[in-house]
Amino acid sequence: MFRNNRAARIIAPLILIAILVVVMEFINTKKEEKKDVIIGNCSISIDCETVLDNKDILDLELRDKVPKDGVILKTTKVDLHKGDTAYDVLKRVTKDKNISMESSDTAGNKYVKGIDNFYEFSCGQQSGWMYKVNDKIPHKSSSDYKIKRNDVISWKFTCRKGDVK
Repeated sequence: MFRNNRAARIIAPLILIAILVVVMEFINTKKEEKKDVIIGNCSISIDCETVLDNKDILDLELRDKVPKDGVILKTTKVDLHKGDTAYDVLKRVTKDKNISMESSDTAGNKYVKGIDNFYEFSCGQQSGWMYKVNDKIPHKSSSDYKIKRNDVISWKFTCRKGDVK
């Protein structure tokens, strides 16, 4: 096939790399297809209701941005994809509803820093975002908590560590 060994030594590894790239792309596509399988639905809401009683300690630039009822996203039914975590659902719904959301990643765990311009410490030293599933606070990162069909996820901004309405 090749007229000299030098060409074979150069081209053979390139062909092998190309084959590996194609195989890896195929595997990644199959993983994404599995993740996109809709297995039912769940509900999600986002609120900052505790801010209503704590406007005196809220950052000045946010005082006019607090929704009158504290609700950023009323309870919304969304598709649940196979393998979704509480973080995945939040990320998808904030993107779909054009609500700003910022997070960080530490050792594979996602930390929600801010939603709709409300960030950790925006309303005092103990303020930040927390989440509940079926009205219970999970004791794990939202990126580790697998959501099941019909679960109800509530993202809540707290002004005093865990004090939510």
